[in-house]
Amino acid sequence: MFKQIKRGITNRLVRFSYPDWTKISGEIQSVQAPSDKQKLQKSILLAPTLGIQSSVVIINGYLAMALRARGARVVILQCGGVLPICQVAVENNYDAETGMPKSICKRCFKNANKSFASTGATVVTYDDYVTKTELERAKEISDSIDPENITEYEYQGVKIGEHAVAGALKFFARGTLLPGMESESILRKYLAASIVTYTVINKLIKQFRIDVSSFHHGIYVPEGVIGETCRTEGVRVVNWNPAYRKGSFIFSHTDTYHHTLMEEDTSTWEHLPWTDELDKRTIDYLDSRYTGGKDWITFVGENPIFDLKNLKEVFPSLNYDKPIIGLLTNVVWDAQLHYPANIFENMLEWIIETVEYFRNRIDLQLLIRVHPAEVLGELPSKQRVAEELKKHFDLDTLRNVFLVDSPSPLSTLRLRDYLRNENGSRTNRQRSPGNCCW
Repeated sequence: MFKQIKRGITNRLVRFSYPDWTKISGEIQSVQAPSDKQKLQKSILLAPTLGIQSSVVIINGYLAMALRARGARVVILQCGGVLPICQVAVENNYDAETGMPKSICKRCFKNANKSFASTGATVVTYDDYVTKTELERAKEISDSIDPENITEYEYQGVKIGEHAVAGALKFFARGTLLPGMESESILRKYLAASIVTYTVINKLIKQFRIDVSSFHHGIYVPEGVIGETCRTEGVRVVNWNPAYRKGSFIFSHTDTYHHTLMEEDTSTWEHLPWTDELDKRTIDYLDSRYTGGKDWITFVGENPIFDLKNLKEVFPSLNYDKPIIGLLTNVVWDAQLHYPANIFENMLEWIIETVEYFRNRIDLQLLIRVHPAEVLGELPSKQRVAEELKKHFDLDTLRNVFLVDSPSPLSTLRLRDYLRNENGSRTNRQRSPGNCCW
């Protein structure tokens, strides 16, 4: 009984946190003449597949209303519990045998659907576009593929395999899958979900003649497959994601920001007119990064240590008369996508080879700061950098390699500043170029 009451209260809170757009939608409808409706400028697909996440529902509602107010035809796609697995699934809430609990799928769909229905947009679900036969066929195909070949697997010319693998890695919060039937089963489910997603998006594009598709993040399943399918069909893609800074979002055109941030035209900001006001705002924000005070995504922790005067006590063998090179890691499982011209297979390979190089360079020192999000992130990593390093090295015997592990409260930026200053002092004494890299 207590669980039912708790669930009811939770659902009520979630429901009332989602906007009801009925009034605004009616106002938009009333100012659009019939002739306007016949000359819709664009057909836009919004695909909010995280109905359980209020920010995703709210932003998609805003987008739907803004686009409709500008004369666009808006289609909102929801899963409705059809996919065998999705980005909502993680190891703690999903059973490899029975799948996602119906209560989670129902909660993900029901409250979000009510809000979307009030926008006046056309709201559709996956089961409107996929048959039972197609669902069974997707499972048959996923069960027949050699797991070793899934990463490179293409379906109908669309690269869906890497998104299935990325989804499975996120599910287990690992950078590599452990051998065994459970990992293989989850990976195959993500592949089947990818095939189903392609089938749905392909049909939907043709029915509504979609011009542009906009959705959250742009990686994993189903978002990554939605993007691949749209690009293959000539549909322009606009991905969005909350930025670190409060009140700001990243809208990346054509692909996920993981790719576009590396490929953007530098002329966009190289010739930006610089003013004293812009300089002040920029410096103020950069200073706030020490505490995360102006961010709504931060991994600083509750009690960060900014005073590093006693750092020599933490690392007594750190030699400030030798160059100190800083290495900052990512979270092992995060954003495991293909990038052009990769040198290493993955981040761990890069870290291990880097340590191997430094162990033979006694004239240099390497200080590794493991990303705090390993333990502070929404999905804590189950494959930790420190544990992986210990499999290859006896860190206690490496006199020129130092590790600040993810749980450490040492401020990463203060650590950088401290080492930069120490190296700067040494540089001035020796009159040589700066030596601290971070």
